[in-house]
Amino acid sequence: TMAKVYESSGKIEDAEATYRRAVVMRPHSWGIRNMFGSFYFRLGRYAEAEQQFLKTLELFPDNARTCQNLGSVYTQQQRTDEAVAAFKKAIELAPKYVLPHSNLGALYFQQRRYEESARILERALEINDRNHNIWRTLAAAYSCSKEEKHKAGAAFQRALELGERELLLNPSNVRLLVHLADCCSQLDQPERARELLEKLLACHPKEVSIYFQAAVVYEQIGDRRNAV
Repeated sequence: TMAKVYESSGKIEDAEATYRRAVVMRPHSWGIRNMFGSFYFRLGRYAEAEQQFLKTLELFPDNARTCQNLGSVYTQQQRTDEAVAAFKKAIELAPKYVLPHSNLGALYFQQRRYEESARILERALEINDRNHNIWRTLAAAYSCSKEEKHKAGAAFQRALELGERELLLNPSNVRLLVHLADCCSQLDQPERARELLEKLLACHPKEVSIYFQAAVVYEQIGDRRNAV
């Protein structure tokens, strides 16, 4: 708890030192090592995150959450084959654990393995059909498949409905605003997409990554000037 307080206060060195002390005091605690690895992951220190997660798996080889976290580390490092293996292991250990299904589906999509992406995401929705982003990724996989392109519209619509409800509770969420704008662009709702993008850029003017994502959506709705 103290380490998380330090981290939220921007005292990263104090947080790291606290995690190190905790690991020394309780070297066989999977929870502490898992939190330590997650701390490094949030900082983008992926090699150190990997080290903690691998140590956790040495102690607890059947821990699905750690396999999932390790898959996320490998994804960020573009170690795709290792990421796929880690997500599959997490699913094998915990078949009802949604997150590795979602991440594996997204990874397959990035590899243009659209049918495999769709199948694993459909399995994720059998577990929990209330996640807007799983519906959105599934819709994208459908739209890239010749055989299943006709399913994309309904999936994008479901993603939009769930996301709009979430937006009522979290109106300035960066990730959510981008996702909803993308859904609207895919559903031929350019004005709503533009409204969401304007809100996104107004709320988060200094977050560089969103400008690329906003540009993509502007291009999708035919607004070349704002895209450029």
